[in-house]
Amino acid sequence: QFDKSICHALDKHVESRATFMGGNLRTYRYCDSIWTLNLRNTTFMNEEIETVLPMVKIVAYDMRMIEEPVEPITCQQCQ
Repeated sequence: QFDKSICHALDKHVESRATFMGGNLRTYRYCDSIWTLNLRNTTFMNEEIETVLPMVKIVAYDMRMIEEPVEPITCQQCQ
């Protein structure tokens, strides 16, 4: 439920975009179609601010690899 809710909130309620650049790739792993990246001293930027984070963990997966389809959810603000 958490994954569905956060994906919905990011898709429907967040208008700002952030990009990241720089940083040092400390470790990476690809297992069962899931990427895990650990970065250090990574610069994140959006329209207003730029900040350097000492440690970032990114977990990404391919939605096409999921066997069960993910049902879309709606929140009270979207109804």
